[in-house]
Amino acid sequence: MRLLLDTNILSRICHPARAEDHLLGRWFEGVSRQEDLVFLPEIADFETRRGLLHVALRSGRTTTRSLRRLDQLGNLLTYRRPDRCDPTR
Repeated sequence: MRLLLDTNILSRICHPARAEDHLLGRWFEGVSRQEDLVFLPEIADFETRRGLLHVALRSGRTTTRSLRRLDQLGNLLTYRRPDRCDPTR
């Protein structure tokens, strides 16, 4: 089994706002330790960054910590180009 993160899950891991987001983060810590299990589509990274910047601009709140978490995930996971997001490859 291989998992591709979408923007919903990715943003909840990087910018936890609710209790269930913290539970999701703990689940993710466990599965991310398994090699070649979780992949990060480049488009999901881009869209999540864009969303975090949008939140910062609209609310006036900083999302620097969330963007750092996203950077850390990028270093931890394998990026996939949109044309290579078939998890069977």
